[in-house]
Amino acid sequence: MLWLHQVIETNKIKRLATEVEWLLVQAKSEAVMRGENVDVIINGAATTHWSLVSKTASSSIVLGEINSSSFGNIALNSNFASSIVEFNKLNGRPNIQGRYSFNNIPNQLEDAVFRT
Repeated sequence: MLWLHQVIETNKIKRLATEVEWLLVQAKSEAVMRGENVDVIINGAATTHWSLVSKTASSSIVLGEINSSSFGNIALNSNFASSIVEFNKLNGRPNIQGRYSFNNIPNQLEDAVFRT
């Protein structure tokens, strides 16, 4: 039964990696399309109670959100210099480089990584 649990947890991490990738691609596209910088903000990094939110920089319209409620026991980590990554309105590029990584807290399954 342990192998089945590991497969389920690994698939959950893969699904999270895909959702984070989509959120970042959306932030990049929205910044250029709207002609307005878009912020992606991580709250609660390195804990199992986290959220990742993208919103317009000036009007704070929420464009997308991923949170830990659908991904129990998975920690979202970041090595960005700031908790806010801003996507430029002219070219859609992030203002800083870094990565998000995810790991299963109880079993410490290996991370999935997404880099900007």
